[in-house]
Amino acid sequence: MQYDLEKKIEDFSEEIFTDLGLATLSEDDKADVYARVQDSLHKVILAELRPLLPKEALSEIRLAIEQEDYYALDSILDQYPQFKETLDDKIDEDLENLKSTISEEQSHAGNSGN
Repeated sequence: MQYDLEKKIEDFSEEIFTDLGLATLSEDDKADVYARVQDSLHKVILAELRPLLPKEALSEIRLAIEQEDYYALDSILDQYPQFKETLDDKIDEDLENLKSTISEEQSHAGNSGN
């Protein structure tokens, strides 16, 4: 029932690099994409769980996110397995939207350079 959010962030970042042909980006640009994936995931987690979890759990989740402590975050989320499927679906949906946004940005960047 493990979430393994850090792996999800890494895998999705790599998927974006591969699918969008961004493997040649500079390390700084790759770090920016990684940070955007990470930020997107954090926002979805908080937005989806805010109405469902007690305040104490949300405080723990916020702290784990701020510290980028994915082991702690996974452990907290594992206490609420009833929300895993919904949360996973929302995360996947949001990350696909982010991929589309990045693709559009790359397309516009390529067009403006012509």
